[in-house]
Amino acid sequence: WSKLKYKTEDFYTTDGCVSCGRCERVCPLNNISLKNGKPVWGKDCTHCMACIGNCPTEAIEYGFITQEKEKYNFGKYRHVVEESANKSE
Repeated sequence: WSKLKYKTEDFYTTDGCVSCGRCERVCPLNNISLKNGKPVWGKDCTHCMACIGNCPTEAIEYGFITQEKEKYNFGKYRHVVEESANKSE
């Protein structure tokens, strides 16, 4: 369903991209490659948004949907996961 509805061509990076390659490393489908230091999305994307959520500079956008919206950056919320893990011990 997502392959028909959502297009990977709508992913892009802003000038905030620092070419760190984290998006490429965290993609569970190995669907992102760096070309000239910028990520390029392949056709196997399932729109899990791991790339957006792990971008340290919040430089990845998806069309107009994510523009000017706060990104759910996993790094910002890592302390919540750690606190939850400590409570369950």
